[in-house]
Amino acid sequence: DFYCIYDFRGLGGFLCSCFPNQSKPRHVSQLAGNLASVGPALHHVHGRAADEPRPVGLDIGHHRPVEVCAGEVGAGDRRAGEIGLGQFRVASVGFAEDGAGNTSLRAAIMEANALSGADTIMLGADTYTLSLTGTNEDAAVTGDLDISSDVTIVGMGADETIIDADGIDRVFDIAFGGDATVSDLTVQNGGNVTQGGGIRVTGGAAGGQLDLDNVKVENNSATINGAGIFSDGVISLTDVEISGNTTSGTGGGLSNDEQTTLTGVTISGNSAADGGGIYNSNQGNLLELTNVTVSGNTATANGGGIYTAELVKLTNVTLTSNLGGGGIYSTGGQGDVQLKNSILANNIGGNSNL
Repeated sequence: DFYCIYDFRGLGGFLCSCFPNQSKPRHVSQLAGNLASVGPALHHVHGRAADEPRPVGLDIGHHRPVEVCAGEVGAGDRRAGEIGLGQFRVASVGFAEDGAGNTSLRAAIMEANALSGADTIMLGADTYTLSLTGTNEDAAVTGDLDISSDVTIVGMGADETIIDADGIDRVFDIAFGGDATVSDLTVQNGGNVTQGGGIRVTGGAAGGQLDLDNVKVENNSATINGAGIFSDGVISLTDVEISGNTTSGTGGGLSNDEQTTLTGVTISGNSAADGGGIYNSNQGNLLELTNVTVSGNTATANGGGIYTAELVKLTNVTLTSNLGGGGIYSTGGQGDVQLKNSILANNIGGNSNL
C-alpha cells in the first residue's frame, strides 16, 4: 500500500506525493516542499454499497498502489497529472475503499469530514442504501450521513441516483461547520427520528448550510417536525421536489427555524398536524418562495399548504388543493405574508386565514 497526499496547484494540475507504507509522512509538514493542505479531493464512489465503514486506525490518505494519481501513471510511477480547470480527481478514494477496491458513500463522507478544504463526491447511477444501524451518533459511523465540513455530492440525476435510508435514520445530518451542496439525486425513506426525516440542518444562522439543486426528497417521516427537511440553519433549494413526507407534528414537507429560500420548488402530497406543506416557526428569520408550487398537502389542524408564525414572501407561487387546514395559516405578531403574482385556489378546510 501507498500513502498519498494531494496538493491543489491552481489552474491545470495538482501535486500528488505518494510514499510506501513504511515511509509515509506522519504530518503534512514532513512533505518535500512543505505542502500546505490535504485536499481538496474529488471522490468517485463506485459500487452499490453505501455503508462500508472506515477501517479502524487507518490514516487519512491511504490508497492502493494502482491508479492513485489522475493522468497517465505507469507502474511504480506516482506523479502529478494534468487535468481540467479548478478541480482534481482522485482515482481511488483512500480509506473509502473496501477490500475489492470499491468505495462506499459513508466512508467517502467520513474522509471528506476529516480532510481540510472542500471535497466533492461523485455518485453513479445506482441506489445507495444505508444499513449500519445506530441513531444519535454524529461522526457518520452509523445511522445517518453526518456532514461537518465543506462537501459537494453530485449524482447522475434525481431518477438515476438514489440514497435510501431504509427507515433506520434520516439520510443527511448537516451540523455546525457543515456546508453541503447536493445535486442530481433523490433522498428517500428516512425515518426513526424526531425531526428532519430526510435531511436535518442545525446550528442557527452561523451553523449548518445546505444547497439542494435538482433533488427529490420523498417518502420520509419524523415524529415531531420536518418530515422531509428540518432546518435550523441556512438553506437554499432550487428545482427541488418535496413529496410524500409525513409527520404527526409540524412541517410535513419542510420545517423552517432559520432562513430558507426556495426557487422552482414543488411541495406536494405531504402531511402534518400543522403546516402540511411548510411550517415556518416563530424562530425563523425568513422564508422566501419564488416560482414555487404548494399543492395537495394535508394538515389535520392548521395550514394545509403553509403554516407561518414569521415573515414569508411569496412571488409567483401557486397554492392549490391543499386539504384540512386550507391554504395558508398565519399566526402571531410576526406572521406576515407578502404575496406577489401568486394564486391561492381550491384549498379546503377552515383552519386557515388566507
